[in-house]
Amino acid sequence: MEFEGLLPANLSALIIAPIGKEGVLLAASDTVRGFNRLDQAWISLIADKLDDTLEVSRPAGMGFSSK
Repeated sequence: MEFEGLLPANLSALIIAPIGKEGVLLAASDTVRGFNRLDQAWISLIADKLDDTLEVSRPAGMGFSSK
């Protein structure tokens, strides 16, 4: 498993949501099929909000983007 040693052993579900071009949000569950469509939509919305918030608060010249 690619994430062995990085995530808890009892992990049964994982969502990886991109945060802009530079980050990811990991949402984990110890339940098989632990996320429904509404959960997935919320996680996506949170990742988008984090991207917006980080973009506004990031000082010019910080990060990896060429903006």
